[in-house]
Amino acid sequence: EGYIDRELKSIGRAHHLENKKIPIDLDFSTIQSMSRESREKFIKIKRDNAVLYKKLLKDVSWIKMPEEKEYAKSSWWMFWIMIKEGMGYDRDIVMKKLKESLIDSRVIFYPISDMPPYKKYESKNLEVSKKVAYQGLSLPSSTKLTKKDIIYICNVLKAMDVMSIHK
Repeated sequence: EGYIDRELKSIGRAHHLENKKIPIDLDFSTIQSMSRESREKFIKIKRDNAVLYKKLLKDVSWIKMPEEKEYAKSSWWMFWIMIKEGMGYDRDIVMKKLKESLIDSRVIFYPISDMPPYKKYESKNLEVSKKVAYQGLSLPSSTKLTKKDIIYICNVLKAMDVMSIHK
């Protein structure tokens, strides 16, 4: 049975795994409703922000950043990072430290197979999605971010490297 549940409009925004229903969202996204000119400006800002994040975080040893392949051009709708394995860092602690510095971050997504309505469909070959889900986090990526904002966010992350915020 299909239904629309406005409370579940955006699963990715949930900060914990609580979805007990299967949502259906029929709304247009922000970018789909823009004019071509507005969309191009929007994407340019997103791409510029991603370039700055990558430049400022490239030397942080415990962070793996997304790559853009030669055959593709990302809109960088979200800018996300992965916490490298074996470095002693924990995504939830990083998110907590960011929040203490008044920086919002979010999990990239929760594996659909971990949500109650889909448990019965879980497959055994979900290592990649579980790794991304539990080691990845999305950094602020609003088009209203300033260069100063991104520098601040990156400086907070770099300071964590120095503080050794291990589990």
